[in-house]
Amino acid sequence: MAHDAYLLQPESECDLEKLSIKDRLYDRDFASPPKTPWLLLALAAVEIIQLMMIYNLYFLNVTRPTVLDEYGQLGQYTYPTAFTVDDESLVNDTAQADRFWSTITYGSSNGHVSLPLEFVEKYDLLPSLLKTVPGEAAYQVDAFHQLRRIRKALIHPAELPDNVHTLHCVDYIRQELMCNVDLTLNHQGIDRSSITGPPRMCRDFDAVRRWVLDHAWNATAFG
Repeated sequence: MAHDAYLLQPESECDLEKLSIKDRLYDRDFASPPKTPWLLLALAAVEIIQLMMIYNLYFLNVTRPTVLDEYGQLGQYTYPTAFTVDDESLVNDTAQADRFWSTITYGSSNGHVSLPLEFVEKYDLLPSLLKTVPGEAAYQVDAFHQLRRIRKALIHPAELPDNVHTLHCVDYIRQELMCNVDLTLNHQGIDRSSITGPPRMCRDFDAVRRWVLDHAWNATAFG
């Protein structure tokens, strides 16, 4: 009972002061430390670095195809095209027709491109003797070579020095047509004239031309 009575006795002012100091020390030890400005800056820097890594992974490395990827996609037949034979602006000898042919030949650097050597190795191409810049060499997309020959032989034969060159161009086109035989079955008119037939599934020439222009080399050096 004496012990209990002692516990019920009011504490002295000294004891209260000691208890108050102890409580304050206890609260200081377990309270959350204040967030200082440098800590906030460090956390922000970490978040920025993480965002940059994510951007580099998902945007720079994934959505930007290499020259190898681009070329591989060009070979796919994914572009439906209906042939036409009644475009007056092209079948007549007009300035518009001349501009059209110039655009798909001279305006496309005649298909001349500068390609990295890793590309050459990937597709097992014959080595080109014409070097452009260190690590690259010159090649020509043959479709533009063929178009240029058609233009010279049939539209502007005066640009060729003699008839031999004209026949040379025509024979080159013959070989190309026989190599890439078109098996489309055209229906016939009543006079047995061949009609253009159903749409073909073609390669996207506009995409090919964009690829050529993206990798074009010395377009003005070739006539």
